[in-house]
Order: sequence, then structure tokens, then C-alpha cells
Amino acid sequence: VTATYWQGLSLKSLGQPAQAADLLKSAAMGAGDVPLLESILFQQALCERQLGRVAEARQLFDSVLGKWPKGEFGDDSLHALAE
Repeated sequence: VTATYWQGLSLKSLGQPAQAADLLKSAAMGAGDVPLLESILFQQALCERQLGRVAEARQLFDSVLGKWPKGEFGDDSLHALAE
């Protein structure tokens, strides 16, 4: 899961959000309830938003906010949902 997460972030930073979103989605499905899941879902949401898939991005931001309201990405997710 960790390796897939980092591969996804690398693809995102290389300007390949579609491939990154696919990898991050795969990582999230295999992550169970590991602490890294918050970051995986948040990064996937950013990729989905970049691709114009607003509904998917909103669902992921909402999930992050719902599961980790005081987590590392809670405030950022709330901000993204308000946009």
C-alpha cells in the first residue's frame, strides 16, 4: 500500500493525474484502516478534481472529513468542499 501511494504521488507530481488517481484508488481499496488511508483518499480527491471529476472529488473530500475531522487533511477537505 505504501509503495503504491508513493507511486501515485510521483505520477501526480509528473502531471499524470489520471494514472495517479487510478493507483491511489487501488491503494485505498487495499489499505484497510491504516493511518495512511487519510492521505491516500485526500490525494486521490485532488487528482479527481484536477481531472474535472468534481462529484468523485467531493465524495472523497467528504469521506476524509467524515473519518478524520481533526486529521492532517480535515481542514483542507473542508476548504475544498466549500469551493
